[in-house]
Amino acid sequence: MNKKQGIQIFLVAVLILVAGFSRLLPHMHNFSPILGMSLFGAAFIKRKSLAFIIPISVIMLSDLFLQQVVYPDYQLFYEGWYFQYIAYTLVILAGFGIFEKVNFGRVVIGALAAALIFFIVTNFGAWISLPEYTKTPSGLLQAYIAGIPFFRGTLSSSVLFTGLLFTCYYLIQRFLIAKAITA
Repeated sequence: MNKKQGIQIFLVAVLILVAGFSRLLPHMHNFSPILGMSLFGAAFIKRKSLAFIIPISVIMLSDLFLQQVVYPDYQLFYEGWYFQYIAYTLVILAGFGIFEKVNFGRVVIGALAAALIFFIVTNFGAWISLPEYTKTPSGLLQAYIAGIPFFRGTLSSSVLFTGLLFTCYYLIQRFLIAKAITA
């Protein structure tokens, strides 16, 4: 790994870490930087294993912190919680395909696709794991309908945080790192 690649991975990891712990700020339901972090890692971390490890580790650490410190009486790891992590993994995989080239259009497509993937996977997971939904097509439809109010937060945060992470990275890369490497 050369100096530029090392700086790039460090910068991406720091931005993902900052975004991950922004989850501690008050926010509406399902308004989270996680989908943006997942796409961002997929776009800029060339080693695919690290593109999974860095965002997923930050997500897990922030989940544990939230559960242990911020919401000690709230159970973050509820029945079926792993469907969220499946969704994050699928978003990273989608990001590999979407971000063969990084441009504005692909960032928008990635943010929209991430929100849809999360909605589809997590509401399917709620249907499978929660007893209030009958295990019928009608019960599945009911789970998806129940998830619609939360989609607003998912979609808006996916667009916002994906845009913020990509923009911050571009600006830092352009104005700070390029000068540091040539100096």
